[in-house]
Amino acid sequence: MCGIAGIAGESIDPSVVKVMIAMMKHRGPDNSGFYLSDSVHLGHARLSINDLTKQANQPFISEEHNIAVSLNGEIYNFKDFKGPLEQKGYKFQSWSDSEIVLHAYIEYGLKFISDLNGMFGISIWDGNKKELYLIRDRLGIKPLYYAKAGHQLLFASELKALAQYRELDLSIDLQSFAEYVAFENVFANRTLNKNIKMVSPGEIVSFRLSDHSIKAKYFWTTHFNVYDYPFQEDIYKKYLRILEASVKRHLISDVPVGSYLSAGFDSSSVAYWSSQALNGNLKTFTGSFGVPGFYDEATDAAKIAKYFNCPNRRVEIRPEDFIENI
Repeated sequence: MCGIAGIAGESIDPSVVKVMIAMMKHRGPDNSGFYLSDSVHLGHARLSINDLTKQANQPFISEEHNIAVSLNGEIYNFKDFKGPLEQKGYKFQSWSDSEIVLHAYIEYGLKFISDLNGMFGISIWDGNKKELYLIRDRLGIKPLYYAKAGHQLLFASELKALAQYRELDLSIDLQSFAEYVAFENVFANRTLNKNIKMVSPGEIVSFRLSDHSIKAKYFWTTHFNVYDYPFQEDIYKKYLRILEASVKRHLISDVPVGSYLSAGFDSSSVAYWSSQALNGNLKTFTGSFGVPGFYDEATDAAKIAKYFNCPNRRVEIRPEDFIENI
């Protein structure tokens, strides 16, 4: 998990992005990086996962200093891009999966986004076109918010980072509030603030500096194919193949890997395939509320971890913890 933030427009206060990134330090405690120009300021709070060296610090900037990328997330199929880009003469400064976004954009424009396999919130500044692009992964795993204030566009991984901009109107969206009370959710791209929107899953939001316009388009939308399988066993085997491949993609890391583990089917499946891929070198963590019976998942989680030969740590969550840490 990392944090990204930025502001594009005219007469940018140089302190704004630094304050926004400082507010999200908990998302990326390992490094803070910035790209500052007359038209845009980008910031990045880094949590080091792939390539722990300083060469992988963000934002990634082109040699001409006119294109910059700041990314929160992980690109699982980055090697599919890196080889062909290197053959075209692009030189990589790191082994980070995120760096391929910079070179792929320079080579292909936005067309490559639909081929990305990962979870991501991406910001790309194109100084040639004077446009800022905000991109969110297909399922919206990584958060990305934006707001327009006058002739400036702000974005960040968290709402409270945007709230650091004093000129931003933080009036409540009453429709969103009503939806949240009724459904415990807010629909479409709205938030509880009427001036702050979310980049929708599978969407690219662009901000053009020349006329301060905002446009949005989808690079991916959901679609469902109906398959006529002759035997149920075929469906089961395909499900296992997809699940195993998905879990393995998530294990790309230069640091030790851990997993949440309840006594449920989902986390147990993830723990199983992870432990298989890592030869048992998987640490699991289970939250316990100290209440026996139905709400106790820690007891069965410990049994599952033992069966998979994985260490399990029980984390006690007390009522006082909510008060102390809220």
